[in-house]
Amino acid sequence: MANFPYSSVQEPDVPLSNLAVAYEQKGLIADIVCPRVPVTLHGGQYYKRRKRDMIQVTDDRMGVNGSPGEINGGYDLGRFACEDYGLKEKVMRSVTRAADPSINPFADATKRVTSQVMTNHEVRVAAAYQTSSNYASNNYAALSGSDRWDTTTGDPISKVLTIKKYLWRGPQARTVAWMGYEVFVKLRTNPFIKEARGSSGTPDVPAAVTLKGLASLFMVDEVVIGEAWKDTGVVGSTSNEALIWGKSFGIAAVEASPTLQSLHFASCMSFQDRKVFTWADPEPGLEGADWVKVTQSNDIEFVASDGGIFLATVIT
Repeated sequence: MANFPYSSVQEPDVPLSNLAVAYEQKGLIADIVCPRVPVTLHGGQYYKRRKRDMIQVTDDRMGVNGSPGEINGGYDLGRFACEDYGLKEKVMRSVTRAADPSINPFADATKRVTSQVMTNHEVRVAAAYQTSSNYASNNYAALSGSDRWDTTTGDPISKVLTIKKYLWRGPQARTVAWMGYEVFVKLRTNPFIKEARGSSGTPDVPAAVTLKGLASLFMVDEVVIGEAWKDTGVVGSTSNEALIWGKSFGIAAVEASPTLQSLHFASCMSFQDRKVFTWADPEPGLEGADWVKVTQSNDIEFVASDGGIFLATVIT
């Protein structure tokens, strides 16, 4: 009997219908720690009330027929200048027409452009919040050696509560602690955190740490973790991925409804919030294309340099 070679029928390599997998950015915290304040002008100024006018100890003793002492209050001016940001993407109509049922090329393009605009904003806010010159001198410290929180001797609770006394805020402002994801991971096995949370066992066993638990230990209203990523590699080359919020920790005074007059750490002066524009372009290709554009116009303004604290390099 003749021996026939083994053969098989191969299915075409096509996507599964009605199934599309997409990466989405996660852990964006910029709008939480640096809320947007709508402004009606592209640039302008606002008044800053002076802290010293409120806490100055001035001799207020009077004689029987004396006149009260006089104080000299005033205002400082802050200025903002919004910058315009935006990205766009073109979707060929021939691609849209031939797309699998699980794919909506134009909707996906809108998500991509929006995600990149939001990621860029996150990068700008994170960079500004991790710049020591934006803080009062008493409100910044860089940790090193045995003080870092990924060692057995670094005490995050003591460090935060010690520097937190320099944090100022308005009566309606909330205190929001922020940190990078890697910092949160190390806090879970920090011996001082574990002891405070009633954990025991070997040093590498994580404590039962929740965000609410950390908020209680650090005496703040809320704790948020920056989990967002960025890729700074050039398109077409190897990716260069990194977490945006790095190895730092901070606390910001945040107003629930910030205005140009509220005392908080920083504002995103927003002349134009994120807007999506679409238009048809008949020129490219056989059937033309559809464009999507996402824009915004804002400026990160530090209202009160002592309304936040910043601890740099809290882990190795």
